[in-house]
Amino acid sequence: MKKGLLIFLFFCPIYLSWMYLPSPIPISWDEDDIIKIKSLSISQLKPLPVDPSNSFSDNEKAAIFGHMLFFDKRLSKNSQISCASCHQPSRMFTDGKKIEEGLGVGIKNTPTIIGISFSPWFYWNGRKDSQWSQALEPLESNHEHGSNRSLVAQLIFEDNTYSNLYNEIFGNSSKNTEVIFSNIGKALAAYQRKLIPGESKFDKYVNEISSSLNNEDKILSYNEKAGLNLFINKGQCINCHNGPLFTNNSFHNTGLLSIPGQLPSLGRVEGLKLARLDPFNCLGKYSNAKKEDCQELTYAGEGDEFIGAHKTPTLRNISLTSPYMHAGQLESIALVIDHYNIAPEAMIGHNEAKPLNLRPIEKKQLEAFLNTLISPLVTEKKWLLGLPKD
Repeated sequence: MKKGLLIFLFFCPIYLSWMYLPSPIPISWDEDDIIKIKSLSISQLKPLPVDPSNSFSDNEKAAIFGHMLFFDKRLSKNSQISCASCHQPSRMFTDGKKIEEGLGVGIKNTPTIIGISFSPWFYWNGRKDSQWSQALEPLESNHEHGSNRSLVAQLIFEDNTYSNLYNEIFGNSSKNTEVIFSNIGKALAAYQRKLIPGESKFDKYVNEISSSLNNEDKILSYNEKAGLNLFINKGQCINCHNGPLFTNNSFHNTGLLSIPGQLPSLGRVEGLKLARLDPFNCLGKYSNAKKEDCQELTYAGEGDEFIGAHKTPTLRNISLTSPYMHAGQLESIALVIDHYNIAPEAMIGHNEAKPLNLRPIEKKQLEAFLNTLISPLVTEKKWLLGLPKD
């Protein structure tokens, strides 16, 4: 009895120290680490990619028009819901809810649209291949705006400001409802391309390690740096959350449970089929692209590995955009880390993630690093404000 107690007393402090005391981190990063860290910096963000399917994507007047439309509640059936109802500027263009709510309740979480213009795919399952085609779906979705393309076109030409601006941008040669509807999406996309994340605490740290001033210790705390080390090494988070927006814009099955009462989402497998059937896709007649411009759609990967796979979200501003995952299943960053630490079996398909096996202190350190990714927009304030008549 005494021997067992002595053994317990001897090993208990060792175990507790291993579980809860921080491990030492490198005094200086090695060359490979620095390459990884610099690749995540917002300074590495390239100019916005051209969208060949939208000739008006960088048209300033189209952006002004799209800005007006984004905040206009008249685009909904009950004149109570705008795009900004779910994509709220004050919440980093999310809504803070588990799943989307408009005229009704949806089945997916509302993701941020900040920086989304850099992505080739839209929605959690990638069922849209352009930002303008994505912008159209909520207008006709029964649980979102609940309107239809005819009513949207009617609004445009009954409002003198809208009709004049529309004709100035797109011309007045076509009164075809589908053409007008597609142009509305193109204007909304032009506006959303203005929403770009800026420099975070992490980015300032990268700037310092890139300089010769050696002030980096004044920017990130010990635990934040330890979390960064876990992010790029042991945790392997960087495998999917890479680049200056912390996303590879690809699709992965990570073994998430579905919402109670719902069947598991087929994810990318279903999304790609829908994208190819979409009349507003890159190859469709409302697109401004040539066939050779649509390689993302033509050669998109498909196979069993995409069963239950969902799009990798950006981690910028992650601490301000809870809840998390494609259906808002997890309320906090801590719960997300717990999920990946276990990496449970997937309900359908195969969970790509492997258990992280992080200790409690390491989980806290990883969360501390993720909290350094708050990235205020570099967007002019005028683009973040609603319409004067609101």
